[in-house]
Amino acid sequence: MEKRQYTQEEKKVLKSMFIRSHLTFLSFNMTKMEANGFTATMQPAIESIYGNDEEAKKEAYARHQNFFNTHAVPFAFIAGLAYAMEKEHKEKGSIDGQMIESIKAALTIQRHNAWDLRPVCSIPCFLTVCALLRLASPSAFALRVISSGFRSLFCCMA
Repeated sequence: MEKRQYTQEEKKVLKSMFIRSHLTFLSFNMTKMEANGFTATMQPAIESIYGNDEEAKKEAYARHQNFFNTHAVPFAFIAGLAYAMEKEHKEKGSIDGQMIESIKAALTIQRHNAWDLRPVCSIPCFLTVCALLRLASPSAFALRVISSGFRSLFCCMA
């Protein structure tokens, strides 16, 4: 498999999407959750792909304004996937708009819990608090957590 080479335009669009993806939760609302932020993230891609085709741009913007809710971890992945699908939709027509919506929905709503790794991510916090309070050395605390069984940390994920 050969390595994919990106054009300068694609790199510019992806960088802009990455920066915008960090602002997603500024436009969070209880009706569409993160849809406004996702659409704002997709804006550079839509403008780049569809150019002067106003009707296609309206359809793309409407497509990304549907309900959207996911964890922050896979957000950029889903946006990148949507960019690739939009590009495929425009260039080859092998993907229709409904498929883009369906794949995006399949990766979001109920699947976002699969991306939630709070127990794993909380271990550095425990170690830091332990070190700051000088209750025990961080390494001793880590050994106690590991020896007492990691599965107790993961019980909430079942």
